Amino acid sequence: SLKNPPEQVFMEGREELLKPPVLAVVGSRKCSPYGASVSREIGRQAAKAGVTLVSGMAAGIDSSAQRACIHQGGNVIAVLGNGLDLCYPAENRGLMEEIRDRGLLLSEYPPGFQAKPWTFPQRNRLIAAIADIIVIVEASFHSGALKTAEYAVEQNKMLMTVPGNITSRCSVGTNRLLAYI
Repeated sequence: SLKNPPEQVFMEGREELLKPPVLAVVGSRKCSPYGASVSREIGRQAAKAGVTLVSGMAAGIDSSAQRACIHQGGNVIAVLGNGLDLCYPAENRGLMEEIRDRGLLLSEYPPGFQAKPWTFPQRNRLIAAIADIIVIVEASFHSGALKTAEYAVEQNKMLMTVPGNITSRCSVGTNRLLAYI
């Protein structure tokens, strides 16, 4: 139950991927090698299990999981914080085109809309709404992934987190979540 649903949603690709089971994988843009490795493994396992993976196509954890899933032949949804005709971050253009061809791109923003700092938390609420289970792989103290965790709890979704190295700044947020889950 999404408290503030979007007025409109723009989609390009395979709408049937919105049907369960859907797993969200989100985390830090500036992830550790450990976090990237874990997110890739989750992406591969989601593909093998026939579970659709949803994320925000952000650098780091999100795109690592999405690339691994799609390269394993799995189904991927990318929820964007900008219009479907723009790619952010630019380095993910190839991934975006793969998802456009084989998965689903989704945004509440019209074509031509540039990403803004406030669009990413908005995007994260949709990631939580689409997913049945949300996994936070790495998150710093102020990570947007923690906002996704809040939305997951608000929406009564299953929330999971990957424990991290206690000395890593990338794991402060995820390790704090463990105290609440």
